[in-house]
Amino acid sequence: MKYSLPFLLSLATQLLFAQERTPAIAKVHYEFKHVNDSTQRDQFIRDETVVYLNQQASYYTSYSSKRMQDEVKKQMEGPSFDGTLNITTRSTPSSSSYLLDANQNKMTEVVSVASDNFAIPQAYPTQDWEILGDRKEIGGYNCQNAKTTFKGRTYIAWFTTELPFSYGPWKLHGLPGLILDARDTKNEVIFAYAGFDKIEDGKTSVALPQNAIVSTAEEVKKNSGSL
Repeated sequence: MKYSLPFLLSLATQLLFAQERTPAIAKVHYEFKHVNDSTQRDQFIRDETVVYLNQQASYYTSYSSKRMQDEVKKQMEGPSFDGTLNITTRSTPSSSSYLLDANQNKMTEVVSVASDNFAIPQAYPTQDWEILGDRKEIGGYNCQNAKTTFKGRTYIAWFTTELPFSYGPWKLHGLPGLILDARDTKNEVIFAYAGFDKIEDGKTSVALPQNAIVSTAEEVKKNSGSL
């Protein structure tokens, strides 16, 4: 059986992603809030998000989405399942996740469409941080603030060198410590610290989902429109 060159290139890329799986050693939780309508500034879209990380990479994703998927699976596999799901949530799970690999200056966006995950290579984000002099405690950690302008917004981030990971929520990274809190100066985008856990089981990876399909934004948009 013969395969086309695009298919072989896609397969090779997926195999490359699979080889890059490295164990997560920690995860940090954030409460994400976003003002979707500037005329209703007290109305936030909310999500529980998490960053899985090690020294080489980080993976930012919706934690409430994972919990919802686990609950759906639990109910469907339960002996009393009658075809009706009972799911209650106050969150609006994001459909996008982000894998940042600092060693290789690579970022991949993972977009979920129905039951499929599409991996879209993106330009590696960079921020020019100005470290400021203010300090405060967040979650028991001593933090210092820093400022940057990114994607048209000015962000103030609080980071701690007590957790020596140069990562943070979403695409924010590059400080000499883990970002525990970040928000834009208009308080329209907020990532608030919600907990830090060590991971020692060796089973959790900082990597793309194993079933991720390498694609482009155009192809994902096409697939989304056909649903």
